Amino acid sequence: MRPLTPKFPKLLHGGDYNPEQWLRYPEILKQDVELMKKADINCVSVGIFSWAHLEPNEGEYDFDWLEKIIDNLYKNGIYTVLATPSGAKALWMSEKYEEIRRVQNNGVRDLSGALSDQGVSIAQAIQKGQSEAGVPLVFMTHEAPVSAIRKAVETMRKSDFLLAPAICYRVMG
Repeated sequence: MRPLTPKFPKLLHGGDYNPEQWLRYPEILKQDVELMKKADINCVSVGIFSWAHLEPNEGEYDFDWLEKIIDNLYKNGIYTVLATPSGAKALWMSEKYEEIRRVQNNGVRDLSGALSDQGVSIAQAIQKGQSEAGVPLVFMTHEAPVSAIRKAVETMRKSDFLLAPAICYRVMG
């Protein structure tokens, strides 16, 4: 079979890569690349959920971390496709422009920005009912540092969209 381009005569093999959630853990980033090479991955898309890291505050940009990630991938034979970082907007934007927050079918605005900015992902969310006066919302996160959870809960407490204080319970498995 003749290659589509002589510059890249291989099949591109890879997927989305979201290193921004592990920037504080260089050993994980290193292991990511090792595992990609072991799986013969030669191309990944990056930047999909990185808006909060690329623009941590309005008008303040940081591309250094992304440049290092891309350079390291390239040195290891892995090409990158740079994605539009609109998969997750920065928390400052949601706080400043409330109207851009996602709204669930039941009319409740999304709380996940406070969590994702701390590298915390939601494992499960439970909300029963719908009311102008508000309803309880319970969510469980995937394993995360306690400090990250505390920062996220503190951000939620400062927001204007909670009708009652956010409460955090630690569940040990």
